[in-house]
Amino acid sequence: LIKHTKNQEELASVIAHEIGHVEKSHTLDQIQNQTFVQTLGSGAKSALASFGVKGMTAELLNSLEGPIYKMILSGYSRKHEFEADSHILYVFEKVGLDPEKADDFFITLDKLYPSDSTTTTSLFSTHPVTQDRIKAIESKAQNLKYKHKKADLEGWDILKERLG
Repeated sequence: LIKHTKNQEELASVIAHEIGHVEKSHTLDQIQNQTFVQTLGSGAKSALASFGVKGMTAELLNSLEGPIYKMILSGYSRKHEFEADSHILYVFEKVGLDPEKADDFFITLDKLYPSDSTTTTSLFSTHPVTQDRIKAIESKAQNLKYKHKKADLEGWDILKERLG
């Protein structure tokens, strides 16, 4: 992460984003949703098997289970990502960082993994399109009116030199 962040604001935005997931209990939501979907899936599988639905073998039902869970649960992830992105602006406002820099890491990320490229990571399978995230942050940042200061964290240059 340090290697790819250009400045302190970029690092701060990633940390603020991850803190947003924690403060908004996204992990707990995902666990609860997964438990619900698995319980529902097991019940549906048992019901279909007991009714003897033609062509619905246990193997077929088992093979469909994973993709169905993933399809249902991935929708929550995108919503959570946008919420965590909004949390970046909340943190930037609280500490006085420039809201116009809140999306800088996503701009860097988009350069590393352009949406029109075939190069990707598993990260993008459940995350919103980077350009959409940039637009959402920029739109919300325009409405913020607070005095900001230049980030000047002691040790950034040393950290970047040693880890970047």
